[in-house]
Order: sequence, then structure tokens, then C-alpha cells
Amino acid sequence: MSFFTCISKKKKQAFIDENDEKFNLDYKKWIEECDKISSDNSIAAALYSEEFEKWEKEKNEFLRNKEEFNKGIDELFASYREGDKDASEILMQMIQM
Repeated sequence: MSFFTCISKKKKQAFIDENDEKFNLDYKKWIEECDKISSDNSIAAALYSEEFEKWEKEKNEFLRNKEEFNKGIDELFASYREGDKDASEILMQMIQM
């Protein structure tokens, strides 16, 4: 604000009004940007949550399959230790793969 603007009440009020208007427009734009960012973040969070749940299901299925596979290997190895000829052949074939 210039010196002459400070002296003249009319110019001072015009300066204040002009800057209030600029502030209000900038504030309105800022609020709109904040709302858009919040909306985008909500969408991203929902998508992340959905993808995370999908990944959790796939992970749990993988772990379950791995556990079943390992259990089968353990059973074959136990049969091998007991002298089962078929189990030893199957284990050897698995090792050669």
C-alpha cells in the first residue's frame, strides 16, 4: 500500500476492497483444490484397500497351497524313511526336476 493510498480513505477502502476480493477468489480456488485432492485421496484409498484385500486373499491362498505341498513332501519323506520304495522313487524324480 502506497503512502498516498494510506492518506486517502477512499483509496484505502478501494485498496482493501480489491485485495479482499483477490483474497476471496484465491481462497475459493484453494478450497476447491483441497476438495479435489481430498476426493482423489479417497478414491486412491478405496482402490488401495480393494487391491490390498485382493493381495491378502492371493497371499493366503499361496501360503495354504505351500503348506499343503510341504505337507505332502514331509509325508513322502517319512514314507521314504520307513523304506517305501515308491516314495523314494517319487522323491528322486522330484529332485531331478
